[in-house]
Amino acid sequence: MTHSAGPPPRDRSRLNLWHWLKPKSSRALIFGLIMGPCGLIGGVRSVVNGMPISTSLGLLGLGLLGLLIVVGYFVNHDR
Repeated sequence: MTHSAGPPPRDRSRLNLWHWLKPKSSRALIFGLIMGPCGLIGGVRSVVNGMPISTSLGLLGLGLLGLLIVVGYFVNHDR
């Protein structure tokens, strides 16, 4: 018997955002490898050059997100 079209069951009704921290493709790895160091270096450079704090924090945040993507790839790749 197939499931009828309609709203999802209660346990599946919420959007699960944890899948973004579980990259499985090599494209995600390359994206993280590029984004991580570039964001961290750009954030440090913007602090040294005296740019606004929002720019510096934004770039550092991108670098940390790239680092999380790379770590998440290797943690999930071992399983």
